[in-house]
Amino acid sequence: MRTVGLAEADLICVSSSGGKDSVLALCRTIDRCRALGIPLSRVVVIHADLGPLEWRAATGDECLPGHSPLSAPDLAAAQAAHFGVRFISCRNMLRTLPELWNTKSQSSLVGHSHCEGSMAFKRDQIEKVYTMLVKELNLYRAARIVEVMGLCAHESSGRTDRLAAYDHRDDQGWAWTHNAHASTKNTRTVSIACPLADQGLDRPLRKGEKISKEKRAECEAGVRAECAAIHEATGLPTLSWVYRYLPRLSCLCCVFMSRGLLARSAKLNPAFFRQLAIDEAKWEKTWSLEFTLSDVIADAETLDLDDSSTDTEWGNQS
Repeated sequence: MRTVGLAEADLICVSSSGGKDSVLALCRTIDRCRALGIPLSRVVVIHADLGPLEWRAATGDECLPGHSPLSAPDLAAAQAAHFGVRFISCRNMLRTLPELWNTKSQSSLVGHSHCEGSMAFKRDQIEKVYTMLVKELNLYRAARIVEVMGLCAHESSGRTDRLAAYDHRDDQGWAWTHNAHASTKNTRTVSIACPLADQGLDRPLRKGEKISKEKRAECEAGVRAECAAIHEATGLPTLSWVYRYLPRLSCLCCVFMSRGLLARSAKLNPAFFRQLAIDEAKWEKTWSLEFTLSDVIADAETLDLDDSSTDTEWGNQS
């Protein structure tokens, strides 16, 4: 099935974590809509709120100048409000973290089960939002939705391979593909658009192609610099306070975090990680093959958050 461009779309839904890639994708979307004369009333920012897994607001002196002290959900909402576009938060109703974990997972690792469960939750909640939005349109035909995502090929080999498999790049360098999972037979078709697919690169990466650690860091620095420039020029809150300590605004215990990054998160969120370690022990599985969450908590106790030499590498996110 062919993809639907922005001009043909009934709805342009920007998936946002509140992070730097999401807000930059939102900025590119707004700029392109304005250039094409597309009403911003078609744009909806959607945040899949994972509740206890979301980053809190900054306290004390945690927030650097030029960064936002807001929690991740509130930051995503503020970014949408800046452009005057609709914002929808899919707030979860989970009572405990293990409810999010995929208990049917074949993996013996808590981290993998957590990731499977949270990704399934986000996907299911966003698709419920699509169903609601399509009902609001009340069209005589299938609604055409473009789902904008801030995926970057430089982030990991998983992201490289995923974006290499997309159907095509347009004349603005956006990567496009059809979202068969979110589409339905009669009510909607969903196309995925990634404005940042080749951010910082001189060409699209091929499947299996590797880039150096230095090039990845250069691309990440470029995204941060562009976000900082946008904030300086417009006042749009682009960078979370969390970027002082971690390179990405993921959930608190993203399975793609290294042990060093998890320790940083545990240092900033001790009560959350203590409860997570209790749940890990109850489930009689370990977070990864190499370590448990109790190990992470022990690392955090002696960690200096201002020591930039600690392990801050990210795993192979897909």
